Amino acid sequence: MSKDPVGKKRMTYAQAGVDIRSEGDAIRGLVSSLGFKRKGVGSPVDLGGSFTGLIDIGDRYLSLCTDGVGSKIKIAETLQKWDTVGIDCMAMNVNDMICVGAEPLAFVDYIATEDPDRGILSEIGKGLNEGAKRSNLTIIGGETATLPEIVKGLDLAGTCLGMVNKDAVITGKDVSPGDLIIGLPSSGIHSNGFTLVRMVVEENGLSYISPLQEVIGSTEWSSRTLYPEHMKAVEDWVGSTEPKVLGDVLLTPTRIYVKEILELLRTVKKGSVKGMANITGGGMRNISRMKEDLSYVIDDMFEVPPVFRLIQVLGRIEEKEMYQTFNMGLGMVIVIDNRSRDDVLTVLAKYGARVIGRVENGSGVHLVEEGVDYSGYV
Repeated sequence: MSKDPVGKKRMTYAQAGVDIRSEGDAIRGLVSSLGFKRKGVGSPVDLGGSFTGLIDIGDRYLSLCTDGVGSKIKIAETLQKWDTVGIDCMAMNVNDMICVGAEPLAFVDYIATEDPDRGILSEIGKGLNEGAKRSNLTIIGGETATLPEIVKGLDLAGTCLGMVNKDAVITGKDVSPGDLIIGLPSSGIHSNGFTLVRMVVEENGLSYISPLQEVIGSTEWSSRTLYPEHMKAVEDWVGSTEPKVLGDVLLTPTRIYVKEILELLRTVKKGSVKGMANITGGGMRNISRMKEDLSYVIDDMFEVPPVFRLIQVLGRIEEKEMYQTFNMGLGMVIVIDNRSRDDVLTVLAKYGARVIGRVENGSGVHLVEEGVDYSGYV
């Protein structure tokens, strides 16, 4: 394992306890045991690496997916700030669902807790409700389980139901060389990679209530010499923003893309959008889930938000590890027919979208300016 000039080991997601390769292998083991499939109405639809499940109900597909907030919730617990994690929970579901063109309709939440607290659950409800507004769906129910022997603290997850017409579903199967890659920026770290984030904070002896000015003034910060250009970007950012504490920055809620994606699909010609990918766990590798036997070349990536560089500098994290763990400022990817460029950007440019790359023959995801390549999705 490589070290920087001060002799510290570089941190990785696997070191923090999350090995995406082992996780992928474990999931394949689980899926291999799930052989039974319903016949007739309600039968499943196989879309390969789709971000959501689909079932056949006639002239439409129902979409069903589930996800949670993950260890970001540990930061909310430390700060006792619970009013945004509900947005994260909603976003992690609906952003997956819209990748096939399905419109989210309804949601149920699941809260597992060591000791139910009315005040905390009320704050979580505020975030869930805000997420529902941003997604234009109804929270139709949920479940709270008190599990003191299993859960230490609190865990929040949810399940989303949506629908898409069969002739409007987006599978990625038509993605081909010459297509353009459109990017929509993220709001920050979103809700994955926080096991590594927390390890970086803890290993550096920092507190989530530390003002950013104190973080970059700490001995741990000043002793870093591995990424001087990233250090300067962070220092410039901290010097130009209103005083904030580290935890508040990390708790910035995940951006929800439902409004802009549905507006796009309702506006442009059918077939203009060929594939979409939500950049969450696995980082840039998620792009390959659309169609694995093609090369996705990103040569005009968004400027990386300084919060990622803050984590990278403190953790001495390699560039390749950063881009396969975090979104690095890229929240959603849309692959379009080259001829639809102007129509698509007419809709999405106001949301911060732009062309960031192209599809070519080959395989994997290639970040040209960053010099990072991935062989495919794991």
